[in-house]
Amino acid sequence: MNCIVIDDDPVIQSQLRTFCSKCGLISNLGCYSNPAEATNVIRNNNVNLIFLDIEMPQQSGIEFLEEVSDKDFQIIVISGDRKYALQTFQYDVVDYLLKPIEYSRFLKSVNKVIQRVYEKNNLNNSDSIYLKIKNSFIRIFHNDIYFIVISDKGIDIVVKDRSYHINSCRECSNLLTNNGLIQISKTVYINPLKMLTVKDNFVCFFDREHFEDCLVIEEEYKKGLLSKLEGLK
Repeated sequence: MNCIVIDDDPVIQSQLRTFCSKCGLISNLGCYSNPAEATNVIRNNNVNLIFLDIEMPQQSGIEFLEEVSDKDFQIIVISGDRKYALQTFQYDVVDYLLKPIEYSRFLKSVNKVIQRVYEKNNLNNSDSIYLKIKNSFIRIFHNDIYFIVISDKGIDIVVKDRSYHINSCRECSNLLTNNGLIQISKTVYINPLKMLTVKDNFVCFFDREHFEDCLVIEEEYKKGLLSKLEGLK
């Protein structure tokens, strides 16, 4: 995730640059003293987050918020005064950080941004899903999924060279029902486009022909599987 800082205080610029490097969750593309200086980098780069000061020469943060009401990026306001908080939240900013900024508070705000972007991406992308794995978000395209296993311990999403384990996933219900996956047992859903063979009561996959990847088809699901495979011809 890429961010920039718009603040005319070089001390704050340096502090936020250090915080971004320390947390490892976002990359700082630059620091700017006013919104006009940041115009080109916003236009020409994939900026996901802006740390925005309010009281600046030439153009205030409030004036900038007025200009970018249809923004594609998230904004965290940074200010030494509480009085602007209510006004800025009317522009759907993610958070309001008071100076001096503590690292723990900075990190909490960044995680709010990541969560918002994660939910937005899963809502807007019909061909992929974003999974939160520890402190990172990983994009998985539906077509890359080989199979999904659901258990009491969570959900395992298996792709060609690895699997991802998550404890829960609100978006997985849509993934299981609306993206061509076929249920072959109470706990397993497969991507038929990745299948190599169906033999007896087993399904095997392209590029994953090891024994452990030949999955058992439970009898009650076999007829439905074969019927759906006929429909794919």
